[in-house]
Amino acid sequence: MLRSRQLPIFVTGLAVLFLLGSVPSADADRRSNKRDRTKRAKKQVQTEEETWRKAYENYRFGYQWFQQGLLTKAREHLEIALDLEPNYDEAAYVLSLVHLELNDHAAAIRLAERALDRNPFFTEAWNVKGLALARQGRYDEALAAFEAVKADISFPTPEIAHFNIGKVLAEMGRCDEAIRHLEKATEINEEFGKAHFLLGDCCEQVGQVGTARIHLERAAKFLADDPQVHYRLGYVCLNLGDVTCARMHLDKVRFLSPSSPLAHGARQLLEQIHFR
Repeated sequence: MLRSRQLPIFVTGLAVLFLLGSVPSADADRRSNKRDRTKRAKKQVQTEEETWRKAYENYRFGYQWFQQGLLTKAREHLEIALDLEPNYDEAAYVLSLVHLELNDHAAAIRLAERALDRNPFFTEAWNVKGLALARQGRYDEALAAFEAVKADISFPTPEIAHFNIGKVLAEMGRCDEAIRHLEKATEINEEFGKAHFLLGDCCEQVGQVGTARIHLERAAKFLADDPQVHYRLGYVCLNLGDVTCARMHLDKVRFLSPSSPLAHGARQLLEQIHFR
């Protein structure tokens, strides 16, 4: 009777010993798996950091080449940066600038949109998109892009947004509306020669010839070596009957660009002055 009572206890004891013996082995496996996961995680982080470092390095080189006007080299490095980091919005933006300079407007739009998909508040990318759309003649879409630029109160050069809107409106034949934006651009930056020039041109088209002369004279001050500015100013002065002003600026055109179509037009206007 004693043995029969002890037998279950003996068997149970073996079972307990077996179970207790299995615990250290399971703990060791868990610790080993944890170490493996930690090693893999560290390796993945190191790989990601190395990939990012290479992407940034190529972006930096690409940006430097772009600033130097070496567009092919810039494009090569920026494409590598994007291959390494597909969500690199700054690289997509600078590459869109490269394609804009190369007159590949479709690629410029695609890359600007890629940057905007990542960062919808990337104002500079909106600006590039607007420029490329305008060059394709997609004026309504361009205006929407430039309005996004204008809406960003932190944009450091708001006169650019007003100028681009005014330029698109002028190309659409909406000079009355263009004038408002161009005036705003010149209010923000009084030395914005291109805005003065386009504003003078628009004013002349709507019959505000006196105002046109004022802005063209300001444009000539800030764009002194631009023959187109002097030609337009000479033309406006001639229409106002100021022969001295007209002759001075038309002669300037012939001096700055003697073999150009503008110089040919200037000579024809000077002949009109001569026979008056």
